[in-house]
Amino acid sequence: MLQTYQTKLSNIFLNTEWTTDMYLEEYGKFFGTLERKLFVQTHIQGIPSSSLKKTFSKRYGITARQFNSIRMQLDGKVSSIFEKRKLEIQELKAKTAYLQNIIGKKTSQKELLHKKLLQISQTSTIFLKQRKNYQNLKLYLHQKKRRLRNLLQKLDKLKFMEEVRKWAVNVLGNLKESSPRSIELIKTLYAFLLTGGSLERTANDLSLSVGGLRYRISKIEELLQKDIRDPITGYQLLLTIQALNLIGDLDLKSQAL
Repeated sequence: MLQTYQTKLSNIFLNTEWTTDMYLEEYGKFFGTLERKLFVQTHIQGIPSSSLKKTFSKRYGITARQFNSIRMQLDGKVSSIFEKRKLEIQELKAKTAYLQNIIGKKTSQKELLHKKLLQISQTSTIFLKQRKNYQNLKLYLHQKKRRLRNLLQKLDKLKFMEEVRKWAVNVLGNLKESSPRSIELIKTLYAFLLTGGSLERTANDLSLSVGGLRYRISKIEELLQKDIRDPITGYQLLLTIQALNLIGDLDLKSQAL
């Protein structure tokens, strides 16, 4: 397999006994590992990908082009997850509507069958047959209602998550983006609000200089177009960030860098 300046990796050596498929398998494993590492550092820890390019290139022996390819593929996957949630809500709505329709029809059948049973002698063979049908129908309805209840709970959860996201977009504005830089600024804002607006304590918690923190705060206020030191505004922002953490869109356990 020909290795050019675009594909050569320092940790994958040429081997005359390897087939093309074996090389591709090693490449797949290697780039998959790098993608997962990049996801953690950018989308969880909030480290800007631009600051990681040199680190990844030096540590893992990849080119800038290869790093950009991994980053763009990762960003595409993350974006597709959010789009997939919208489709899941549509699918759940369709499934619940279908089940509700079936349950309505079967409930009417059950009530009608119950009336017939009351009019039939309990010693007749027809009664025994109809009673079995009635019991089967009750079991069928029980299963469908349980299935509907599970779907409605899942749908309510997804709707709640979407409402939180809409609220977050309204409150955080331009700051509410899925980019690593935005995540970093949101975590900085959260740490700042938790300390009651203390620059010294926040800088110490984030291992930043006060000057570096001041720059981030000014950038945050520029994006928000709000005074984050205002008590009402600060409380609203704090609740919004905590809500994003609650639904899993933000990991507040890992500190912003």
